[in-house]
Amino acid sequence: KMQEARDLMLDILAKMNCRFPSSKSAIGASVAWNILRLKTTVKTRDVSKLKPLTDPKKLFATRLLTHLMMCMYILNDDRCILTIFRSLDWTLKYGYSDESPAAFA
Repeated sequence: KMQEARDLMLDILAKMNCRFPSSKSAIGASVAWNILRLKTTVKTRDVSKLKPLTDPKKLFATRLLTHLMMCMYILNDDRCILTIFRSLDWTLKYGYSDESPAAFA
């Protein structure tokens, strides 16, 4: 059931232009790229000045991403770290929500 939930959430997020790689090499490359990019982004942003996320579609996607993160963690899916990176990225781009602490943990 957990795999079905993960796959369903991946499908829904893909329809919202939020895709995740499936091959080991693409996952590894994406992890490396995200580490470099987010290191720079976090250093240049003042997180105390983030605004609340109010867009309903983005809020839904953020909640879905948090649930996907938990599923991937339980399934020991290599893409789990990518859900964390995406959540952190969205928080920095669009604002914070109730789901944001998971990205900063």
